[in-house]
Amino acid sequence: MVHRGSKAQGGGEMISMKNMEESLSDQEINEAVARKLGWTYDPKFQDWANAKDEVKPIPDFCHSIAAAWEVVEKLPSGFCLIRHEDGKFLCMISANRPESGGPQDTAPMAICMAFLRLEDPK
Repeated sequence: MVHRGSKAQGGGEMISMKNMEESLSDQEINEAVARKLGWTYDPKFQDWANAKDEVKPIPDFCHSIAAAWEVVEKLPSGFCLIRHEDGKFLCMISANRPESGGPQDTAPMAICMAFLRLEDPK
């Protein structure tokens, strides 16, 4: 489940991963990726801080391959990115079981969607 609502300011509805790509804006996907990477939002200052407590804008994970590659570098296990004949990208991340975000138009979005579907370690 992922919070819906820009900057997830403590509110918003929860949506399932299955409906995520149809429901979330690119900004909401970037925010969900950031939260999963340990970023936090401070509503008082309306700023984001990364896991090192550095205040900075959230990277554009779902459009920038450089930003999406930061996600790949933090993965605990296997990673595969495939470009289909139709030009769509599929990212597979293997942990306890392989996860895919389904075919996406761009490699960064494929990485983000697969990452968001990956179960958090318990």
